[in-house]
Amino acid sequence: MYSSQEVLIINKDELVLSHSDDSILSSNIIAAEGKISATDLNPFIGDIKNNLFSNKSGILELKFKGKDLIVLFNTIDISNWKLLSIVDKAEMLSTFNTIKKYIMIASFMALILGAIFIIIITGIIYKPISILKSAMQKAREGKFDVCITDKRKDEFRELYESFNSMIETIDKLINELYEKKLLAAEAELKALQANINPHFIYNIFESMIWMIELGNMDDLKKMVISLSKFYRLVLSEGKDIITVKEVAEQIENYITIQKIRYKDRLYVNINIDNKLYDYEMLNILLQPIIKNAIIHGIQGKSGPGCIKINGYMEANDIMVFTVEDDGIGIQEDKLEEIKKNLIDFSNSKNTKDAYYALKNINQRIKLHYGGEFGINIESTYNKGTKVILKIPTNKSAKKKIYQEAV
Repeated sequence: MYSSQEVLIINKDELVLSHSDDSILSSNIIAAEGKISATDLNPFIGDIKNNLFSNKSGILELKFKGKDLIVLFNTIDISNWKLLSIVDKAEMLSTFNTIKKYIMIASFMALILGAIFIIIITGIIYKPISILKSAMQKAREGKFDVCITDKRKDEFRELYESFNSMIETIDKLINELYEKKLLAAEAELKALQANINPHFIYNIFESMIWMIELGNMDDLKKMVISLSKFYRLVLSEGKDIITVKEVAEQIENYITIQKIRYKDRLYVNINIDNKLYDYEMLNILLQPIIKNAIIHGIQGKSGPGCIKINGYMEANDIMVFTVEDDGIGIQEDKLEEIKKNLIDFSNSKNTKDAYYALKNINQRIKLHYGGEFGINIESTYNKGTKVILKIPTNKSAKKKIYQEAV
């Protein structure tokens, strides 16, 4: 209740029946005939008379004796008396301002407590989840050296330990898989070399014997020198990775040998950008493709044939090598079968397969550089064949194998 609040009861004849005797209106009260009257209140009642007696209840604002007052009134139904509560507006507003101030203080304190609560919850739940999420993202990118070192004493400690153990196990399995696939790649390379060498040597020796019988010592000398250089580069002291320059020299010597054998039936154009020379690539990738172009393309053709060998750099540091011939080409159903086996190498492990070398090359590229790299074959029957080989200049084989494995 306000300190300056006055309560009145007024009857329908405008007489004051009850008065709280506060000083807000007047203290000059005159009793007459057992009823309470207040002469000084007559002007006040007159100011509110119209609204007071024409409405059952309401709120009024008026100025009386220099004070801004607020009057709340209601009607007592049984007697039709008016019950008035009169409050000093300034005091009421002061009270409201005080309440408003308390509300603002309480709201501010609630915000502070809320912020403290959020910080606590973040530290307890969100932060450890964020640490785990970050570690998992690194593992997803193939960074298996990730380890959560945050020491906790809650349930997240066990979760972190389990994650670290899982990553360690995955890294170990990936290393084992990588080593096994490298061993498989080396075995495939040896198989390819073993498959190429005997047939190639037999054919060369037959050509040498034929040149000796004809007394063609110049071509024989050139063939022996090219053969020596070719095998020196192919063997490369057992290295599986050699420079593009060494590859270019390797195929040039191979072409020299084949041109001596086929004479005017074979024309070859080699155009490998020397900007690629310092980059490295897998050994024995291009030579088997060129061999296929000669045997399955040019050899079966009536008349001379031409082979174009190109090498250039594509966007994103991708090296592209193409071997294109104008030979007999590949029939559509056979081409589809070859492409299918290129995708699923397990379908064909037969080294006597005419296109085994292509499958072997594609498998080795995907194993070493990743699944998005390899060879593609384009061919039109009776028009020719084009083999496109793409490899990156620099890639993480381990990361690629992980992506393939998962």
